[in-house]
Amino acid sequence: TSPSSANADAIRLVLGRTNAPTNNDKILTVAGSISASGNLFVESNLKMNATAGQDIDLSDTSKIDFGRFGAATRIRSNTDGDLFVEADNDLHLAPDDDLVIQVGNTIHTTFFGEGRARINSTSTTAPTSTLEVEGDISASGDFLGKSTSTGSFGRLVGTIGTAAQTNITSVGTLDSLTVTGDITANGNIAGDNSTNITGINEVTVLDNINLASAK
Repeated sequence: TSPSSANADAIRLVLGRTNAPTNNDKILTVAGSISASGNLFVESNLKMNATAGQDIDLSDTSKIDFGRFGAATRIRSNTDGDLFVEADNDLHLAPDDDLVIQVGNTIHTTFFGEGRARINSTSTTAPTSTLEVEGDISASGDFLGKSTSTGSFGRLVGTIGTAAQTNITSVGTLDSLTVTGDITANGNIAGDNSTNITGINEVTVLDNINLASAK
């Protein structure tokens, strides 16, 4: 029925409530659940008051289609409890603060609003670096990095452990190098005039040794 007020501005229908409609009610107000065996078509916006106990319950294989944006733009679920968010084009996630990915109560990855990220970390504070990973990083291809100031590869800080490498073409300039095993050189080992080689226990020579004294 319409509101009883003389200033009623539209026809309103209220279902499941004993109180008469008022101008504060929507065109259709339902006090309770709505069950439908078919589709629900909404030409405008679908809004829900954010009060306790109000939910949108969907069946195991339900989906919400955004047909105007493409056939594959939808939110759907399956019988395993998985939720899929699909888009014909880009998918934008734009929180006002951090984007947190967690399983149950365990946080695994956080993209912070400062433009930094932590992977495999439960920390809730942004790292000082752009990306911080707790654990191993495996790559089947090249690992590329570029310094914005020099245009070359940035620094690797800490201990680098690798399996046996059959071909390392260049390591650039090293401040220091400690080798606990053998050094095999198929070419020359050259140093400048100020280079000292000390503490050699044994040298096996297969060819000539040329010694030149710099005076």
